[in-house]
Amino acid sequence: MSFSRSFLSAAKQFALSVVVIVVSSQPPTAMAQEDVPGYEYVGDGYCVDAYGNYYDSYMEKDVGSIAVCASACNGIGEDGLVGFQLSTTSSCYCLFDVGIVSYPTPAGFYSVNFGYNGTEEIVSFVTFSGNPCYKVAATSQVPASSKYSTINADFGFNGATLAAGSSSSFQFEFTNSISGSTIHAAIIADTFCDDTNSNSQVKDGVTNAIGPVVVSAALATITKEVESEVAVADKNDGATTLNYCLRADLYDDSDSTFSVGAKKVDLQLDIAYETEIDFSITNIQTSEFVASSASASATRSVGIKVFRESCASGCEIVDGDASGCFAGENKTAIGDVLTLCLDAEDADVDLTGIESAMVNAADYSSAIVVFAEGGSAGTDNFVTTTSVASGQVTLETLLIPAYYDALGGGAGGSLEVSGTVLLSYVASSGRRLGRELQDGNQVQDASPFSLSIPVENPTVIPKVAEVGSGNSASGFSVVTAAVTVVAASGLMTGFV
Repeated sequence: MSFSRSFLSAAKQFALSVVVIVVSSQPPTAMAQEDVPGYEYVGDGYCVDAYGNYYDSYMEKDVGSIAVCASACNGIGEDGLVGFQLSTTSSCYCLFDVGIVSYPTPAGFYSVNFGYNGTEEIVSFVTFSGNPCYKVAATSQVPASSKYSTINADFGFNGATLAAGSSSSFQFEFTNSISGSTIHAAIIADTFCDDTNSNSQVKDGVTNAIGPVVVSAALATITKEVESEVAVADKNDGATTLNYCLRADLYDDSDSTFSVGAKKVDLQLDIAYETEIDFSITNIQTSEFVASSASASATRSVGIKVFRESCASGCEIVDGDASGCFAGENKTAIGDVLTLCLDAEDADVDLTGIESAMVNAADYSSAIVVFAEGGSAGTDNFVTTTSVASGQVTLETLLIPAYYDALGGGAGGSLEVSGTVLLSYVASSGRRLGRELQDGNQVQDASPFSLSIPVENPTVIPKVAEVGSGNSASGFSVVTAAVTVVAASGLMTGFV
């Protein structure tokens, strides 16, 4: 912070105080606290940050109420809005993080006020009656360890059946019971699923689906007529089989840039023909697609120990560990929450946070902790949480489908997790670090970490009602329909 910037800030704050004292012949009357959507009441006075700094602002005159002031600030449409306050002279101040406010003045506003140093969230206020301070309400982050910890149980395939009243159409369903999320489902191939045929998310406009994308929050149902997809030669043979790959992606309603969960299902239809136009689906067989198993050695950086789950009781990831922490049933899968605990090898070192972290899967990368400022912990993305306790850092992140898509469905690959962890030496240890940022009696610095973990898709077989077992392919759940063909109509008179 420069001297001139600090002096300007102090001078403006002093001048504001002097003006108010001079023009006020009696103490202002405090405004009643109001409920304002999207904002939280802080107090009656000037809004300040954690260090007592005031905020840059855009000011509009003659604003009659708190609600009107909030609406005016919302209408500016710029990132960095932290709150607002209304003055005793009915002036509305829309408060912004440092470095945002600039000329030109937004339409409808009177002036621009900058040169203050208010940063990030409003945390307090300097008492001055009649100047209510409101801050932007904290948005609820989506902790991967809570909202999506049961995704493999709460989101999945619900089964495939004959469409109501038809023997030549089938329908299938995906269900979801996680609030605040939406299913996007489609048929993505006219073959069984494999590791590479569906490396895209099923979403309107971003899909390789061969049919329409159905969007639904809780139950996505797709119905398909199959007659046009059967060759004449197959019809003449009297029977044929059709195969499909079904896929559904789950998107969080607060961020639709990537799916947080995905399911792929193989579907086989057995078709019987009486004539070229009279046919019925006699068997529907389904099996959830499982990607090929993958294996990789887990490695770590020197100086930082990494554990799966817990530093106290979890499995330590060590060099060359290809069959330990992620072996067999312990391999990671789509929808799992990957939990890593990081600890320093040396007793006189404490970890204080994660500066940045990245997950790489082939040519796809996701910043799960975004670098914020040198020496400070980064910002978690909405499916990641970090916590610090007892000198150790725990990182939890949801393993999203994009990782597995990038690895060809999870086959033969691994996720590379890397980042920079913040640490501190106690000054009494006599050791010095390169960055040398003083913080009380400690010296702050950072150290990289990296590891490679094997991945695969979940092996949960969907619960599909089994009626009969004839012509069942290995690993498939079967719905068998006993049919009576009516000549020239193709309608099925009964099925079980």
